[in-house]
Amino acid sequence: MTVNGSFFPGRGTIVEQKFLEGKAEGLPQGEVRAWSDAVLRLLDGRRVFISRADSRRIIECTDLNVLRHWFDLAITAATGEELFAGAEVTEQPYLLRGEDDGEAKGRAMGRAMGRAMGRAMGRATALLRVLAARGVPVSEAAVQRIRDCTHLSTLDLWLNHVITVNSADELFTAPATTG
Repeated sequence: MTVNGSFFPGRGTIVEQKFLEGKAEGLPQGEVRAWSDAVLRLLDGRRVFISRADSRRIIECTDLNVLRHWFDLAITAATGEELFAGAEVTEQPYLLRGEDDGEAKGRAMGRAMGRAMGRAMGRATALLRVLAARGVPVSEAAVQRIRDCTHLSTLDLWLNHVITVNSADELFTAPATTG
């Protein structure tokens, strides 16, 4: 007996199918957005100023490997030139055609959910990468807490403080407001 773990209203319908397909598509889109946001936030937090064109290049990049590479470089880069050394950006279009209204709505809902999940996953991974790069000790419980967090505002708060903390516990006790 197969158990469907979905609690989607109208379970088993074409709308649910498109919702799940959209969710699967939205996840990588959200992760791309999370990584581009993380690169820009890290540069801003480190007071590394880049040109508007460089900022646009980061925002428009759809290649997760390139964004992750830029993020790793942003931890220590002093300029935009250092950040972009040797990276090629690829295009990943996310266009779908030929769906009726219900299918399109289901896909759009799923895509939005997938994007949100992808952003959370991307931000959590970015946090862990900065902590590791800085040599900050992180317990398994802290790793799990970061990975389990789905509140983008909490992850953003932690991202704002990750470059200054000396322990994961300090990260979790960061002030509720950012200056």
